[in-house]
Amino acid sequence: MADRSVSKTISRQSADCSVFVFGSGACARRIASSLGEYGVVVQSTSDSSNLELVYCSGFAGDFRLEFKQNGKKTTRQANAVVIAEDDRIEPNFAEYGLVPGSRVMTLSDLEEKIDQLCAEDIFEFSHKVAFLNGWEKESQPEVAGRMLALCHRIQTEGLANTFFFTNNLKVSPDGIERICGQAKAAGAVFIKNAEYKPHVADAQNNTIAIDYVDELTRSSFCLSADWVIVDECHKPAKQLGGLAAGLRLFRDEAGFVQSDNVHRISNATNRRGMFVAGGSRGVMSRQEQMADADQVALRVLEYLDDSDREELPAVQVNRGRCARCLTCLRLCPHMAIDYGYRVTIQPDACFGCGICAAGCPARAIDIQGVHIHSDLDRFFRRAEAGSGKSVEKQRMVVFGCSRSAGRAHQLAVNMGAGLPPGVRFVEVPCGGTISSRHLLAAFDAGADGVLVCTCHTDNCKSEVGNRHARRQGAAAAKVLQMAGIEQERLMVASVAANMGHEFCSLVDSFSGRISRFSVQKGSQ
Repeated sequence: MADRSVSKTISRQSADCSVFVFGSGACARRIASSLGEYGVVVQSTSDSSNLELVYCSGFAGDFRLEFKQNGKKTTRQANAVVIAEDDRIEPNFAEYGLVPGSRVMTLSDLEEKIDQLCAEDIFEFSHKVAFLNGWEKESQPEVAGRMLALCHRIQTEGLANTFFFTNNLKVSPDGIERICGQAKAAGAVFIKNAEYKPHVADAQNNTIAIDYVDELTRSSFCLSADWVIVDECHKPAKQLGGLAAGLRLFRDEAGFVQSDNVHRISNATNRRGMFVAGGSRGVMSRQEQMADADQVALRVLEYLDDSDREELPAVQVNRGRCARCLTCLRLCPHMAIDYGYRVTIQPDACFGCGICAAGCPARAIDIQGVHIHSDLDRFFRRAEAGSGKSVEKQRMVVFGCSRSAGRAHQLAVNMGAGLPPGVRFVEVPCGGTISSRHLLAAFDAGADGVLVCTCHTDNCKSEVGNRHARRQGAAAAKVLQMAGIEQERLMVASVAANMGHEFCSLVDSFSGRISRFSVQKGSQ
């Protein structure tokens, strides 16, 4: 790992450890080796260890981990947590209707066999080796890359004749497209089966018959293979589900402990001070996992040195208003709410999204610099009372996330494209800061239309702020309908930070829609 000067003044709440790494494989050990001077503890929660995470409390800089092992409970304290459990590999025998045998094996089995024996002692030149890659579902790129590399080696070294059956070949790993071309040039036969699925059956003389249709000529063929190599599927370790639940971390659709969010790249999670690496965060080759171990070590060092901190508005709880209903605790995606003898928000864990403030029924949470109700009043009512200017024929409010629409708005201004007359832009820390009462307050203040601009899906810094904004918009729209106001006067849309032109077009389009409502209302 690259040399790095790191501050030694780490705030340790316990002499127990500073960094706790979940895992026991090569990736976890490499992380521990890089961070060893910081008192790293490496432990796996796999079935063989009988170690179970019962509960995690505390916040960034002072996590308290409660475990149970063989009936005994123990507690560990850590400044940071890294999840680096290895993934598991499952063979796809069932997908092809096969059972493992001496010459029907997985890719990993063949790789291990070649490592143990000389490849020339395994195959004969007359042998036909069939590689089965992603018939019913697409193969994972890492697996397809390994399979192609092995097919290329066997064919180019003249060990056997290779046949590569695939639905949609993945050549994204570095150098794989070149290897694929070289294998074809050496005589490897690639058979695409997107439309017609081959059929595999045992044949005579210990061979395996593969009936297939050539999709170009539509002709039927039968291959008698001496060897059949089946692809595999990387899946999350079985213990990851319980581990993520105990640490209260988001997962992706496949179950890995990292959501599909660009702001989590490369090793971040929804909780500050908790990191994920290697096979716990996605499908990676062993080489990629080692590089990821080095990367997460750097990220942890930055965190311990406090150099990863982002300047965010302070979020505070008004004790006089707080009813301890714990709605904020249920809503916070970053577990930044401390509900001891009084409810507080931990600044080291807070991402400043304002979701807690928007959802607080007592309005007991204040965000520094965010005064939506007073801004609306200043924009409309006070301007009318004191300016003496004529009131705009049409008045709109645009709420925008500071990380997306706020930057797009500034970009539009820099390009010389201002907002239409009567449009007021209200910048908020996150789309999640907006509540339905804010939207209705805009109409109450005199707005003819309200546009809410959030981040795109999986591009929200707070993970769920854009989804929260959509829910609040839907709730406000129902209230408008009950009040006899067109729901179309309220709109929630997505805008990226670099979409200055698109932001202007969106505002203009929405303004035109509101104008049509006004014309229709005036003609009635």
